[in-house]
Amino acid sequence: MLDRLGTFAKHNRTQFFIERIQGRAFDLQTQVSSGKKSQTYSGIYQDANRLVRTEATIGRTEQFLKSIQQVSTRMNTMETQLNSMMDNAIHIRTTLITALNNGNSQFMALGEQADQMLTQTANLLNTADGDVYLFSGSRTDTPPVDLSLFTAGADAVTPDFEYYQGDDAVQFARIDKDFVLDYGIKANDPTFEKYTRALRLITQNPTDDTNLRNAMDLINTTIESLNRVVSDIGAKSKILEVSQNRHLDNQTALKSVVGDLEDANIMEATSRLSAEETMLQAAYMTIARIGRLSLAQFLN
Repeated sequence: MLDRLGTFAKHNRTQFFIERIQGRAFDLQTQVSSGKKSQTYSGIYQDANRLVRTEATIGRTEQFLKSIQQVSTRMNTMETQLNSMMDNAIHIRTTLITALNNGNSQFMALGEQADQMLTQTANLLNTADGDVYLFSGSRTDTPPVDLSLFTAGADAVTPDFEYYQGDDAVQFARIDKDFVLDYGIKANDPTFEKYTRALRLITQNPTDDTNLRNAMDLINTTIESLNRVVSDIGAKSKILEVSQNRHLDNQTALKSVVGDLEDANIMEATSRLSAEETMLQAAYMTIARIGRLSLAQFLN
């Protein structure tokens, strides 16, 4: 009985020791293969709350970066369209100057040129980013300009917004926790209204010098206003760039924190795994010896 009780106790202690080593070895093998300290938050319970908070902050940062990228794309598109409009306005102004100086407006097909530019202007202002019309305010599913809705005759002094199909809301985006950037430009901006009115004046009476001078005054105002609008886009693009760089820097720092909390030290884990395997081998050898132990050997 003494032999059996003593051998059984040794066996149990050794078995318990083996199970603990096996558990540690398995954890270390998982660390080496996955590169992570643990596959669950409970495995790093001391740092779990900090890890969850840091990961949540990274998620918010990624959303800000997506918003910034989307707005940057839209603003670049708007800037491109407005620069095209600027080129057209400068061209028609040059044509008008030539016509008025030489007194030969009747020979220059000004009406046809202005009509083409009016159509081009509508196309520029009806630009969409995917399914989102950029110059419609919050009615992003609606093309903002419909030239067929002009019903009243154009004159030099009365604004005419009949073409506009959007609303008065301004598009905006949250690009930081406490910062919302309004970036929308609407097709009923007075800059565009004056330009469309000038082009309509030319199409309706392309040979009257007084009418053409009124149109040119509107176009001069348009060019000045377009410069301000494009400059404003540039300033907001700079804000987006600064915000983006700050978020990217924060994201890098936060991911470094997550890495420190999650990532295993592979060299250290490999070294510890080797030691645990040596201990496990020794424990197996002990179990084998206990199994072969005779009464005479135990008493000795």
